Amino acid sequence: MKADKYAEMFMEEYKTQLVTENENDATTNAIIKICWRLAQEIRDIGLSRKANCDSAWLAILKEQNQKWRAIVRRLDKDRLSFLPNPDAFQIVWEAVGEIKDK
Repeated sequence: MKADKYAEMFMEEYKTQLVTENENDATTNAIIKICWRLAQEIRDIGLSRKANCDSAWLAILKEQNQKWRAIVRRLDKDRLSFLPNPDAFQIVWEAVGEIKDK
């Protein structure tokens, strides 16, 4: 899915969450939903490309990180209580790697 579509999905989820949550929680929940979708997309891309080595999976992660940054740039900054960190996707995957190494 393209970054524009994810940005639209983010804002729709944010609006939906605002009905029952405060602004910060609504933004956080929208971030979680989009990151989860990006993670599912990593799996789907890897399977379709028949990724079978670390470098192939790292390339896919890099693409998704770039997509996350594009999503953040496209968000309606005037309607959000705070903007997601452009580095958030990378930070999460680095933390996953640290957990795995323990």
